[in-house]
Amino acid sequence: MISRLAIFIIVTWSAIVYAHNNDFEVTPTSIRSTFFLHVVNYSQWQQRFTSLKFCSMEQAPQQHYQILQKSDLVTKNNLKIDLQLVNTFSDAIEQRCNYIFIDKSQESKLLYKDLKQTSLSIVTIGETIAFLRNGGLVSLIEENGKIKIYINKQQYANSPVKFSARLLKYANFTG
Repeated sequence: MISRLAIFIIVTWSAIVYAHNNDFEVTPTSIRSTFFLHVVNYSQWQQRFTSLKFCSMEQAPQQHYQILQKSDLVTKNNLKIDLQLVNTFSDAIEQRCNYIFIDKSQESKLLYKDLKQTSLSIVTIGETIAFLRNGGLVSLIEENGKIKIYINKQQYANSPVKFSARLLKYANFTG
């Protein structure tokens, strides 16, 4: 319990310091954007990559994308992270995104159908429970002013990416 509290404090403090150094307000959006980097850094793929592509599918003003764009996007293993804004889930597949964040405003029955029919070669990140229930892998959900990590257990079992114990110990599993 104490180690969980310590890591929560470190992650929160890191987000605050990062926000201060990069001149933006600490909000659920900025904290969620920091968690994106944690998801990337604590992922282990079955295959090796020379760089990773993180795509964002969100409506204007694309707050998450803008925050990430101001960041030095490099993994803990010094892999470059290419950031790309996409309009559709199909675009993300065509662009060979390794990760995609899908804003809740972009969720639809068509997206859910695509999520269920797509091979699990992409880490899908949303921000609602409905996203997980309809085929998404990870959801970063705001609850009581905090961001909680949820993972779709069924999708994760079939995924080519595995998360480290450091990430999994903070995750809630559903599905």
